[in-house]
Amino acid sequence: MKESSTVVGVNDGVEVTRLTLSYRKPAYSVGDVVRLRKALWIVDSWQKEGPILRRLDRFERTGATWRDMESSSVVCSFSDQIVVQILNRDTSGAEFMDPGDYKVSTVALPYNDDGSSEELRIGFIDGEWLALPVSGKGE
Repeated sequence: MKESSTVVGVNDGVEVTRLTLSYRKPAYSVGDVVRLRKALWIVDSWQKEGPILRRLDRFERTGATWRDMESSSVVCSFSDQIVVQILNRDTSGAEFMDPGDYKVSTVALPYNDDGSSEELRIGFIDGEWLALPVSGKGE
């Protein structure tokens, strides 16, 4: 973020200044799935030093710097993720109707699935549907 102020005139003997804030938004947003160091992460939140990331396949959170994130790539943006109804579930997987071809598909449940939810958030990553873990914030 960059800040600059400029005097643009005088009004009743008082200087009038213009304050300009420049902000560079990264190529990813909160909720996007990114690939960083050959692993899949969900961008959980932003801080001044960089984003907080959650690992997709296990319970792990970490902070990353903005410089670290330059080598990352977005593999599934939040807007491309879909919430689907669970048709059938067991302890390790759930069936849902594939929104692309309307066939029943199976996906492995996320690590933090409690077994009570009737919906899953899924993303099409690397040619297959993956269930995404639910955030503690009620994502």
